[in-house]
Amino acid sequence: MKRVVALFLYIILVLINIPVYAQTNPANTAKYFYDGQWHVYTIPPTFLQINGENVTTDMPPIIFNDRSVVPARAVFEKLGAKVTWDGVKSQVGISMNDTNILLSINDKNALVNGKSYEMDIPPKIINSRTMIPTRFVAETLGMEVDWVANQRLITINYKPSKEDEKDITNIIAKNPNNIDIKINKIEHTVKNSSLIIKISADAVISEYSAFELDANQSQDNHPKLVLDIKNAILDFETRSIEVNNNNVLRIRSAQFAINPNITRVVIDLNNWTSYNVEESKDKKEIYITFQKEISNITGIKYKRISNVDAVDIHMDFIQKPDVVRLTSPDRVFIDIPSAELEIAERVITARGKIVKSIRYAQKDNNTVRVVVDVKGQPQSEIEETDDGLRLKFINPSYKNIYYSNKDNPQLTIYSNKGLINYVEKIDVDSNSYTITVPASELDLGEGRLDINDGYIDYIDIVKNTKSKTTDIILKSQKTCTYSVQAKTNSGEIVINAVPTSNNLNELLDIEIDPRAKKKIVVVDPGHGGKDPGAIYYNEIQEKDPNLDISLRLYKMLKDSGIQVYITRKDDTFVELADRAEFANKLNASLFISVHNNAMGDPNYDGTMTLYYPSSSSYTFGYGITGRRLAQIAQEEMVKRLGTTDRGLRERPRLAVLRRTKMPAIIAEVAFITNYSDRQKLKTDDFRQKAAEALYIATIRALNESVSN
Repeated sequence: MKRVVALFLYIILVLINIPVYAQTNPANTAKYFYDGQWHVYTIPPTFLQINGENVTTDMPPIIFNDRSVVPARAVFEKLGAKVTWDGVKSQVGISMNDTNILLSINDKNALVNGKSYEMDIPPKIINSRTMIPTRFVAETLGMEVDWVANQRLITINYKPSKEDEKDITNIIAKNPNNIDIKINKIEHTVKNSSLIIKISADAVISEYSAFELDANQSQDNHPKLVLDIKNAILDFETRSIEVNNNNVLRIRSAQFAINPNITRVVIDLNNWTSYNVEESKDKKEIYITFQKEISNITGIKYKRISNVDAVDIHMDFIQKPDVVRLTSPDRVFIDIPSAELEIAERVITARGKIVKSIRYAQKDNNTVRVVVDVKGQPQSEIEETDDGLRLKFINPSYKNIYYSNKDNPQLTIYSNKGLINYVEKIDVDSNSYTITVPASELDLGEGRLDINDGYIDYIDIVKNTKSKTTDIILKSQKTCTYSVQAKTNSGEIVINAVPTSNNLNELLDIEIDPRAKKKIVVVDPGHGGKDPGAIYYNEIQEKDPNLDISLRLYKMLKDSGIQVYITRKDDTFVELADRAEFANKLNASLFISVHNNAMGDPNYDGTMTLYYPSSSSYTFGYGITGRRLAQIAQEEMVKRLGTTDRGLRERPRLAVLRRTKMPAIIAEVAFITNYSDRQKLKTDDFRQKAAEALYIATIRALNESVSN
């Protein structure tokens, strides 16, 4: 690769980017999702100061109904409180000294040391963060809260009393300067009717987050609870613990990210069951408690509450339900795991504004199914009651759309204008498809239609006030191909989603040795951020096809069960040495760096693969050499792409190859300085074939490595 006029070629490395929520865009407009729909805020940003220190949180403070809400854990743990979250009950607990506060999402009633108090506003889940009323919680804990209007500044100040100082110091012990801790043990025990998982560290666990994956979001069709522990290094050998106790199958752990270091713990489940996550007093341990009993369903009733149709399900204790929307006819299934029906099966005629009827039965030995027949496609939300769950059906904030899953998934947009100008975008990593249309052309309202039918997770209708456009976002649960068409007789617009074959290896005619799935692969999109790589005038920047091909490769490997990591998922920049360090710390087995080439001679085209020369001899412990990996990759790319074979090149001075301990290559897919190669690189078909070629090469190399 040589420098040419208007071409800048760098080899720069990029780490995983963890997105955070932007408080505002340049026009002081921010969008927040809560109560089942998007809300646009055009007011200036709100700032936060704790004990005189300006504090920035990933989800900023929001003024909600003239009252402020702040992220529970980020704010109150900094002030020394202990914060816990019960995902099934949707409850957040805040404890400090002798004060215990229990808040329920969307409920104005708070419990303080067991006594009920009414707040001005309820806690909310906003952009996936638990936001709680600032003044009520802070003042209840003995803190001072003030609002500086001309600065739009919330101040919280707290000084512990003398007798409290010792305990408070222990509770708020920090991880100074984000120094990494070590996760040194994960174990489980059974106590009474509960399974308890304990995660232990050698120092204070300063920050962690938890999220859930439903069965249809997981490759193995098992629901999962996932914990990410920040600034943490996994420091023990056993990475998978078989449990097979009630609903918990196994506990898995891995070094999910490096710089910043994140340890991920995944708990595989048979079915959802009640659980609670809390910390030890010294914050060096996290306890996850799963209930073991079967919940008895003792009653199911229809209610009309404040002009809202609701279905109440009474049970011994809460189990997390799976809620699925089906069409033709429109109905909603609620499957409750680890539950038994203690009442006779029956059908309830509701005759509500939305709910037509309710029927329920014991689906199998472990599951109770409730089916709600509805009129149209309302929004729905589920909440906890004192003795069970309540499913509420609400008139939708979106309009002029209808989703069908009778055959293949299909979204119909009602319009008399036929096909209009639109822009489409596919995000292969998140399995989402977006079309953007002029807001003036379609009146769709906004909001989320939850589906969860095994094909589509949900559909979001999002208004963009600045650009005066509307986004129609389909978040899929399976890989789909999409098409947009207009019905000539009615003018309706139809988006078809056709699930693609799940058996990628059958399509590409390759099998994975089961032993290969224990290996770790790192995919590395070359360049990024301020480093564009090779540039061909204003036509193309190398970093863009590098990322596109890499994301496709990453997804194919991930979907096939390979343990795969990627150094960047978007247009970000990182220093050179970090890329190799990332792979080394993961103890990866293969390193695949994806690039495109440039040359002063515009007639020079084709594909080549670079490797480190000393790795041409057998490398102990990997079962394959860098040169052999390069041979396989070059062979597959040339065969599938039909490009000129430019062979292999030794590159001893390239840091990404020199510093990696495992077999590593740089795959130079094509030359952006050659007209024919450049035009191919602009097409989805060519990039997909490049990803498939590198996928086959990776599987071949892994299979070969475990056979030697």
